[in-house]
Amino acid sequence: MGGYHRNHWGGITEICNIEAGLRGEYTFVSYKFAPNNYFSDDSYDYFDFFPNVRVTLKAGKGNRISLFYNRRIDRPGEDVLRIFPKYDDPGVLKVGNPSLRPQYTQNVELAYRLTWTSGSVFAAAYYKDIKDPYTRVYINPVPGVTIKAYDNVGRATNLGFEMAFDQKITKIWNLSATDIFNTMGIRQNLNANGLRVEYQNYYESQVVSIGAKYKF
Repeated sequence: MGGYHRNHWGGITEICNIEAGLRGEYTFVSYKFAPNNYFSDDSYDYFDFFPNVRVTLKAGKGNRISLFYNRRIDRPGEDVLRIFPKYDDPGVLKVGNPSLRPQYTQNVELAYRLTWTSGSVFAAAYYKDIKDPYTRVYINPVPGVTIKAYDNVGRATNLGFEMAFDQKITKIWNLSATDIFNTMGIRQNLNANGLRVEYQNYYESQVVSIGAKYKF
């Protein structure tokens, strides 16, 4: 079930635009297994709300500032839940994890756009806080054997910045440039054996591109 509401402030000039929505969700999951040494019957349910809000401010001619927030849920797909093993080679075994739980993500983004007659510039910063993200983990039960499984790994954060520039130089040439910076961190991990491992793991990435476009 869910609902959505949209409103505008600012009269004719529409200086401020607000969009807001709220969705409620109830889910029940149950699974059973044939007798085995690894998995047991289990079930879980949840009821939660997922809001969505965007505020856009027209700060002047060609100037727009927007703030966005939402909370969403991502459920593991059948391919990562499947318990039937698959061998890449004799020493590598792929297997799913039916005990996976959904991951919850809170997104916040602040963006600015400036436009003029012959071009525009866009800049945005975003932050994501992810609870119980599920990802692949590697287990070595015995020497020479690696199991590729999946597990919920505690908590993760994602911080990024994006900037884009576009300028019309002549009637037939356009210049554009983009810079995207991203950093990801996992503050805690629960491995597939159920053992808690405290650690911090961070990585960064950056993509810069510059191009020109010719219009025939």
